[in-house]
Amino acid sequence: MARVDEHQRTTPRRGTRMKPHRTIRLLLLTLALSLVSMARAGEGIPDAYFGMHIHNADAGTRWPNISFGAWRLWDANVTWRDLQPERERWNFTRLDLDVAMATLTHTELLLPLALTPQWASSRPTEQSAYGPGHAAEPLQIEDWQRYVDTVARRYAGRIAAFEIWNEPSDAGFFSGDIDTLIRLNCSAYEIIKSVSPTAIVVSPSASYQLKGIDWLSSYIARGGKGCFDVIGFHYYTLAHEAPEAIIPLVQATRSMLASHGLGSMPIWNTESGWYILNAQKPLTVPWHALDQRTASAYVARALILGWASGLRRFYWYAWDDGNLGLFDTQAKTSKPAAAAYTKAAAWMRGATDIRCGTLVPTGMLCEIRRDTGSHWALWSTAANFTVPVRATWLGGSLETLSGTRSDIKAGSRIELGPEPVLITPRGT
Repeated sequence: MARVDEHQRTTPRRGTRMKPHRTIRLLLLTLALSLVSMARAGEGIPDAYFGMHIHNADAGTRWPNISFGAWRLWDANVTWRDLQPERERWNFTRLDLDVAMATLTHTELLLPLALTPQWASSRPTEQSAYGPGHAAEPLQIEDWQRYVDTVARRYAGRIAAFEIWNEPSDAGFFSGDIDTLIRLNCSAYEIIKSVSPTAIVVSPSASYQLKGIDWLSSYIARGGKGCFDVIGFHYYTLAHEAPEAIIPLVQATRSMLASHGLGSMPIWNTESGWYILNAQKPLTVPWHALDQRTASAYVARALILGWASGLRRFYWYAWDDGNLGLFDTQAKTSKPAAAAYTKAAAWMRGATDIRCGTLVPTGMLCEIRRDTGSHWALWSTAANFTVPVRATWLGGSLETLSGTRSDIKAGSRIELGPEPVLITPRGT
């Protein structure tokens, strides 16, 4: 995604993404009958599941005061056009700083390899979301190979994962055809693995919901299979839809992968987010924006449901974005949703599994399993309602996203709203 307040566009691409799709609604209704986690037994939720984008960590943004373990370097000014502005001139200043910060904070890095410099572009005057020529493939593949090799060698052992392009299903980000991108992908895969055999190569991350899944299926069928270790996708929901809408998209992705013999391949959500109101500055987009309470609820629910549905990375877009940020760049303070992110991560981190199902009439109940026993996250997806206390919860505690705790007593009922609460049974 390009920051719409910094990159010129003839049409708002995020608005295109917001078009409703009947199939997603039908899948969601089917899912409501039963949702079972795809986590393998005994697999703990790692720090790296909790991902983030930071635009200006090396240029004015203070390091986030939230708990996260992975950083995707998109819209951080470290793409190919930034690193090699001229054929014989390289500029690693910003990426060197980012890698140093990630090393100091033990944060896993994912670097998208994308955006052809204008000097190397096959169509240098063609408009794109990031300026002339940058969405086109390079005229000479040798220039691409030199770029990939240079970056892979310079940061060997320090950048854990590389992603091939960003949203190539959108011509504003990649204007070449699928076969051309496959050649770039497979060439990069061979180079990266020759330099760092343990480095992870993430597939091109499509977007646009079911349309993007169809694009990815075509990409695999036409020869992309075998040139990546992980599937990347951008699980943005519709403008008005809650995090629960991500689940049928993940299921559709998994079914598509199974049809290509890749049913067990890890899936990373390399970009997701919602527009969140700022305290002072109005958003620069016309689409639906969340108030602070709803944003907190969505962040926590998205993280919980992401893991339960089978995602193994979840990169929020973005910490310091002017429209989707967890940090208010004008007020210079983190939003309540940032605290919700940290609290949800604390509830989940180290758990061995998460299994979710529905509560009548409009609730969700997620069992967060640990070696010491299960905890339970509950919320309502619509109007508030109350649920009776289960016998196994008596004597335990209830915690809100704000950190408030209360004891669970016999005869009491728990009121559920959009923000998840966590029930910790006694002795766990």
